[in-house]
Amino acid sequence: MAIEAVIEFFTWFNQILSAATQAVWLPIFLFVIAVVLRAPVGRAFRAAVTIGVAWIGITLIINLFFGGYGGVSIPDAAAAIRDRFGLALEGIDVGWPPMAAIAYGTLVGAMIIPIGFIVNLLLLALKLTKTFDIDVWNFWHWAFVGGTVYTLTGDLSFALLAAVTYEVFCLKVADWTVKPLWDLFPGYKGYSIPQGGGWVGSIPFIAIFKPIVDRIPTPKADPETLRQKLGVLGEPAILGLIIGALLGVFAGFNAIGVALLAVGAAAVMLLLPRMIGLLMEGLTVIADSVSEYVKKRFAGRELYIGMDAAIAIGHPTTIAAALLLIPIVLIWAAVFSAVGLIKILPFADLAATPFFVVAAVPFVRGDLIKSIILGALIMLLWQILGSWWAPILTETARVVGWTLPTGATLVGSIWLQPMIVPAYLSYLVNTAVYGVGHVILVAIIVITLFADRSKALREAFSKLYK
Repeated sequence: MAIEAVIEFFTWFNQILSAATQAVWLPIFLFVIAVVLRAPVGRAFRAAVTIGVAWIGITLIINLFFGGYGGVSIPDAAAAIRDRFGLALEGIDVGWPPMAAIAYGTLVGAMIIPIGFIVNLLLLALKLTKTFDIDVWNFWHWAFVGGTVYTLTGDLSFALLAAVTYEVFCLKVADWTVKPLWDLFPGYKGYSIPQGGGWVGSIPFIAIFKPIVDRIPTPKADPETLRQKLGVLGEPAILGLIIGALLGVFAGFNAIGVALLAVGAAAVMLLLPRMIGLLMEGLTVIADSVSEYVKKRFAGRELYIGMDAAIAIGHPTTIAAALLLIPIVLIWAAVFSAVGLIKILPFADLAATPFFVVAAVPFVRGDLIKSIILGALIMLLWQILGSWWAPILTETARVVGWTLPTGATLVGSIWLQPMIVPAYLSYLVNTAVYGVGHVILVAIIVITLFADRSKALREAFSKLYK
């Protein structure tokens, strides 16, 4: 009875977070942290309000990007392109909001917030991580791994261990990737990104593909170089206008539809970086307070505040690459559905294309061409993994009482956290010798926690960013 009450409480808490949105609870969390760490109350309050306002601005611009202007949107263009390709796939991509709701609706999801905080605080106390993850809503990525693994195995201990394994991986990757983040956004010093989706989920693929992409001879195409070489055509707003117009033409829109899509894309390219700048203004105040406290109380230690990857999507390269990735994702679906590797029709998560490439951009120092290549490769693997795991996600949706879209028999995603793969392989081992799969996950946790103690691995990772 007590366990049921606890689960009910945290289910309610998850619903409150979802209803309040990050524009409300994120400033509150940051304000509390700043005050606890002895920041001046007035200064912390002003910074928190600025962060909330900036987050609303970011949300409005993203909604403009994907909700459209004048009745024409990026999803409309994607649907038109999809129809022109004649794509007919077995399942449909429901997008990340339903996936988060499904994840939090599972037994593992209801337990993940307190468990996640306890694990994070323990690792901080033991000096095994530097990231304090306050991005509570995005704990759903860990819940998704654990919740769907629970559907597959029916083993709560194994599912919780799988979720914690992914949490540890996310926290350590956040530690390891602060340098490229801070170099691209100097105002973010003191922050890291432990988000399990677009940021952490991309890093294993970037580690594999970036050394290959670096060998490809491509012209330098960072925003500053484009502005110098193309003049006015290299300005972010003009690039957005051109890319939006091309998408409209590719989708077969009439002249007015093409113009509306082009202007909407230009607005996003121009306004989103400005909202990110406003966000950085507020975050810098909080980060300075945390930094001062840590220097006084924990000499020689670094502490990072873990944030949503949305703080990094405002770079012009990210938005431009995101627009260009939409037709590429659809082409992947058309080509690889023919051989059965992709079964999910790209749909709802086409609205999340900036997150497909957000982690790649810092590692190539804002280079547009290399960002698109890496984004395309990452999305191909994500689509394949998402199709493979779709039956488990569909069953999990049924278990938690989520209603499938009308006419759909299979729901899935066009991205998937790579931690699903070792979790699944560990499950297969467990079916042969129970308990060995648990040991494998524990071994992954230990290796992840101490990998940065290896000089060879540190050097190998540093080479990814040069």
